[in-house]
Amino acid sequence: MSIGSDPVAAGFVSSLARPGGNFTGFVNFEYSMAGKWLEVLKEIAPGVDRVAILHNPENSTWPGQLRVLETVAASVGMQLMLVGVHDAAEITRGVDALGIDSNMACWCCL
Repeated sequence: MSIGSDPVAAGFVSSLARPGGNFTGFVNFEYSMAGKWLEVLKEIAPGVDRVAILHNPENSTWPGQLRVLETVAASVGMQLMLVGVHDAAEITRGVDALGIDSNMACWCCL
């Protein structure tokens, strides 16, 4: 495997502990990074209490990222607003529907 974010979710292996054969590679994104982004956002903009996350729900890495985001958001007092999008038109509609204000940040996780 040359690149991947979650070989288990992608179906390449049954588990990382017991992949079921020879399997080597590296990941290009560690889920904990999503949580670090929220922590840094809270440090640089402490007044932000809502974060809109535009995401592609079909992305196999999304469930892992969401688990981390939910945990960290709760620990730093942020509310997540999830907007599933698949194309540019949905992104525009999603941003328009959010009604972004000064206590809100918008983040794309596509």
